[in-house]
Amino acid sequence: MLCTIFAIVICLSLAMADNITNMLGTVYKNVKITRAEPDGITVMHSGGIAKLFFQELPSDMQQRFGYDPAKATQYRASVQQARSRYNKSISSRRAAQSKQEFPVYVFNILGVKDRSVKNISGVSAYLTDSSITGQGFSNLRRVAGGVYRISFSIKNKTASNLRAIVRFGDFQKEIYLASGGRKEKEEISGDEEYPEVFVIVNGKEKAYPVTWHR
Repeated sequence: MLCTIFAIVICLSLAMADNITNMLGTVYKNVKITRAEPDGITVMHSGGIAKLFFQELPSDMQQRFGYDPAKATQYRASVQQARSRYNKSISSRRAAQSKQEFPVYVFNILGVKDRSVKNISGVSAYLTDSSITGQGFSNLRRVAGGVYRISFSIKNKTASNLRAIVRFGDFQKEIYLASGGRKEKEEISGDEEYPEVFVIVNGKEKAYPVTWHR
């Protein structure tokens, strides 16, 4: 009951306050107070919306709203703490989103030199995977010293089916992944010992370093 009476008194007193001039001489015209807090009031005025702090308002308005400097300081501290927690939460959320931004996770990337390749008239011959070339025949390439081959595992981090393109040097391989699915020990060949493999998904590209076994 007392809270209701207090709210009515505040509303009446606010309705009568046409203009408010703070202690710095700033005049707020056609004021309508929309919110009262321990450290000040939020108002709508002819120039927009503003927060007027009690410490900058005349003593009669401070008394009207029961301004207590200690309570105002405590209130501001609690607001700052809440804002700090919110900002940390936003930062953590953005960091988590940035980690999950790329749709797939590629891991266990190992590279080896295929020493079983035989040289034919100075050309290293090796059989490329049909899923790489789409044709499945022996592809003769001039390669210095042999073929370099990597194996890797890949996981779909999204709830949608997707196609990942894995590119290693001049070669690339398409891998279809179901929602949340993964494939292990995939392979792709190259003609040099490249330091990284590139993965393209939905127009986004990410490089992953290759660990080479001698």
